[in-house]
Amino acid sequence: MAGGIYDQVGSLELRQMDRGERVEKKVDIYESIDALRVQETEDTDTVHTLPAVRRRGRRCSRLTAVCLGLLCVLLLITILIYMYSERASFISYITNLPEEKDQLNISLHDLANERDQLNISLHDLANERDQLNTSLQNLANERDQLNISLQNLANERDQLNISLQNLANERDQLNISLQNLANERDQLNISLQNLANEKDQLNINLQNLANKRDQLNINLQNLANERDQLNINLQNLTEEKLTLQRKYDHLLQQIEKNICFHEWKEFGSSFYFFSTEQKTWSESRQHCRVTGADLVIINSRDEQVFLIDQNKSTRFWIGLTKIKSKGQNQWMWVDNQLLSDE
Repeated sequence: MAGGIYDQVGSLELRQMDRGERVEKKVDIYESIDALRVQETEDTDTVHTLPAVRRRGRRCSRLTAVCLGLLCVLLLITILIYMYSERASFISYITNLPEEKDQLNISLHDLANERDQLNISLHDLANERDQLNTSLQNLANERDQLNISLQNLANERDQLNISLQNLANERDQLNISLQNLANERDQLNISLQNLANEKDQLNINLQNLANKRDQLNINLQNLANERDQLNINLQNLTEEKLTLQRKYDHLLQQIEKNICFHEWKEFGSSFYFFSTEQKTWSESRQHCRVTGADLVIINSRDEQVFLIDQNKSTRFWIGLTKIKSKGQNQWMWVDNQLLSDE
């Protein structure tokens, strides 16, 4: 039993420990057994002489045997634990072997794929090499064709040089004719320049006449506008004359009818009546027109000052109203004249 245990210990120690440590542990165990045997021999020798010492020795031998048994049990337990841990490591190693095998198979498969890819690439390179050889042969044929064409072009060049010499002779003749034509052209240019100068002078005269015509048209338009304005002023003056004549006739009639003329106030050549009745602008104008007059039209600053001085404490209507003309609001007198800034 002990020999089998020690053999197992030795086999386990061979995998995990070096050979020196294993020998050292075996020596320690055998030394402990030899010491135990010597002690038992001494105890046996002393049995015949000393009974008391013999009983004491038996106790010691029993105690030693018990201790040795305990040590053996502990050693066995230690060996079992160590074997169990080694077994777990070995099982783990065995378990990992399929995974490593799978990894190796995968790597082998990848290498096989790479080998196939390399073979395909090699085949493609071989095809490209054949294509390049074919292209090279075609280029060689084209080179031969180009050499033939080059020889033909050289022959044509010689022919063209001969033709060029002939053309050079013709060119010299044409240059002489061209020189003569250039002299004639210069004469024509001089004549053309003279005609251009005359044309420019005529254009200037024509422009001056056009400017004078435009100026005359502008003057004519201004005169027409002035004429229209004078006609308008004449018409306004005629209407004012008729209005004044009507007022004058009406005043004469009022005088003849013995109206209270002392209520009218005179300023310049006009008479002004200030009513004390409260009326609207339309009612006031209607009342004035019934009496043969109209709302006052202020023609000067002096007339405006006169009217303000007459009625400083009260307000009165004047002959000015707001109308809408050309999309804008404007002021107009009752004689249809627009209010001006003058």
